[in-house]
Amino acid sequence: MILISILHNYSLKIKEEGITVISGPNGSGKTTLLKIISKIIIPDSGIVKCVNNSIYDHLGFVFQRPVLLKRSVYENLSYILKNNDYSDKEIKILIDKYLEKFFSQNLDMPSFMSKNIFELSGGEQQLISLIRTLVSKPKILFLDEPFTNLDDNHCEKLANTLSQLSTEKCKIIMVTHKHSIANKISSDIVSL
Repeated sequence: MILISILHNYSLKIKEEGITVISGPNGSGKTTLLKIISKIIIPDSGIVKCVNNSIYDHLGFVFQRPVLLKRSVYENLSYILKNNDYSDKEIKILIDKYLEKFFSQNLDMPSFMSKNIFELSGGEQQLISLIRTLVSKPKILFLDEPFTNLDDNHCEKLANTLSQLSTEKCKIIMVTHKHSIANKISSDIVSL
């Protein structure tokens, strides 16, 4: 058995509001730390303490590689809402609101919504994964490299959306290599 120590004797305090960016070189443990803070991974030792544990009842996590259902764009976006007792009309309004933030008004929306998720580009899949999480209105949002596969225009739109969300009582903790964006929107940066 090989024992590997990750984040040995590491202590961290994160602000309750704003956007916290975790940065560091590849292999430094950024994603592992993000998963520990979000309680996806339970550490062998140590603790994760939160002033308000009920915040974990409304968390969202967007992985670096999109985790999507083998269904249409609409079914991917509506899935979590249907399981939370939203009406069809409320679901459509929420989905349209977020799609308009990221996709062109020239897009044939009905055709796009009926596409199989795997017909989309990597960047489009990343946005759908993010939008699916945002429509659930999380109080704390964990993002692992959310700007991956996005062009500059979509990176800018996402940065603006995250800045707006952070002022609407949504704490955001993210890992990113996009230092220019991180410096622009973060309220604090944690370096590993």
